[in-house]
Amino acid sequence: HRLYAEYHVSYEVTFWELLYGPGYSMVLIGLLARVTRRSVRREGLWVGCGVVWLIPSWVAGTWRVFDLLAHLPILFGGTLLLGLVIMTLGVCCVVFVIPWSRWFPGARPFGTFAPRVVAVLVWWMPVQWGCLMFAALVHGRGSYALTMLGQGLLPTLANLGVLLLPSPAATAR
Repeated sequence: HRLYAEYHVSYEVTFWELLYGPGYSMVLIGLLARVTRRSVRREGLWVGCGVVWLIPSWVAGTWRVFDLLAHLPILFGGTLLLGLVIMTLGVCCVVFVIPWSRWFPGARPFGTFAPRVVAVLVWWMPVQWGCLMFAALVHGRGSYALTMLGQGLLPTLANLGVLLLPSPAATAR
């Protein structure tokens, strides 16, 4: 938030933006269960609840990103726009909630996109912080980049470890 103050932008985190983290995690848990064919009951429910939590964040984030674009340097703005695209992809995961292939056999091709969506969503977590750190270094905010390392990248890597720990490769004997 110190960065926003340097560019004379007021930034207050709203309740709706706080729903992003849990919603993103729920979508990932449901999609990972679906892709790995684990016996997690109701993976569609996980994805659906995650999407419901992401929608208010997505609406609030859309307004916030376009408000901040005029005030932030290009690399920070680009990272925010890319984050908005990824959040939109998370909201679009609603197509994985209902097993469409049971009722609409023509919708089976949507199921083949699930592994690609999981890959993009999983890799975005560390890439987002890497992009923000790079932007901070380029724009002369070296101390800000170092604080982002502890504030964002380390918890993200811990989250990745928790999400990927139950993967089939980790549990293979």
